[in-house]
Amino acid sequence: MDLKQFEFFSFFDSRAAERLAELSEMLEIKKGGFIFREGDASDGLYILVDGKIEICREDASGKRFQIALVEPNSYFGEFGVLDGQPRSAAAAAVEDSVLAKISNTDLEKIFAQTSAHSIIRFAADIVEKFRKSNAKYMEERLRQERISMVGQMVGEIIHDYRNPFAVIALATEILGKKTGDEETVKFAGLIAEQVTRMQSMTDELLEFSRGETRFSREAVQVEDFLSHYELLNREYLAKQNVELKVTMIKKTIQADPAKLLRVLQNLTNNAVDCFKGGPGKITVEARDLGDHVSFHVTDNGPGIPPEIAPRIFEAFATFGKKKGTGLGMAITKNVIDAHGGEIGFDTAPGKGTTFNIKIPVGA
Repeated sequence: MDLKQFEFFSFFDSRAAERLAELSEMLEIKKGGFIFREGDASDGLYILVDGKIEICREDASGKRFQIALVEPNSYFGEFGVLDGQPRSAAAAAVEDSVLAKISNTDLEKIFAQTSAHSIIRFAADIVEKFRKSNAKYMEERLRQERISMVGQMVGEIIHDYRNPFAVIALATEILGKKTGDEETVKFAGLIAEQVTRMQSMTDELLEFSRGETRFSREAVQVEDFLSHYELLNREYLAKQNVELKVTMIKKTIQADPAKLLRVLQNLTNNAVDCFKGGPGKITVEARDLGDHVSFHVTDNGPGIPPEIAPRIFEAFATFGKKKGTGLGMAITKNVIDAHGGEIGFDTAPGKGTTFNIKIPVGA
């Protein structure tokens, strides 16, 4: 491999670049592995040959947040080389990665021999990288503050609403028992279900604000789970002029049914919003993949705009929505991640969107 093709080496003349390439040590880091941690002694500069590296720090609660994402052909760890101080952030592999490492000692030798022009170009690039990472850091801190404020408000809401929720649940239970009318019993049950959902939604917001995702895993029959989802949504969607089609399978998975229901509900509500009161169609399909089950939620709406797509799972990425907290899709991804699953989407302007979810059978 000719390391001199990488951007870092372009700052130096051919002789210095050749020598730096010769001095580079090749490393392989598995997904999840750390190259260095915050507070470690600086030992060199790293060039990412292949893979992805996350530069991250921990907040006061110990939760890790990303400062920068390093892509192939980029370098990192340069500040420790320049100032000799311990690492101010950690570097971890987002996926299996290959790196070239140049030690502090070797870099200092080359710097002493190279031209001032090369060093100025290198310094200018470092300043530009710092500006970008600092902006990302500030954005993350502001986002965390907003999440904390949401958590405080949700805590107050839960406290104030707990008694009304209990009264509604009790009233619907009594109504269901006293009447012999089948339809009344059905709708009393639906009211009770929706009250439970409201309680779960506020609890989930509170958990998210605290960086938690609590689960109660149990055996979930996919067919029964989707039948329940359909019962809760068919009449509501019909009133919104939205057609619903659900394709079920006979399969059992280990999951939290309430949180999985919230995922499908978030995707359904977003699809309804994109129709803007007009007619639409939502299809929910389950597929048996052997050791996984996949869920596919498809709408025939306008598709996700390109400027929104990269941030769709970020907190507060509402992009003009007048309703909601802006946390729905962030919570959705947290739930799927906690199940050990995956979520992604396919979309095209004017051709709708499909969200694809994979859940391990034995999650």
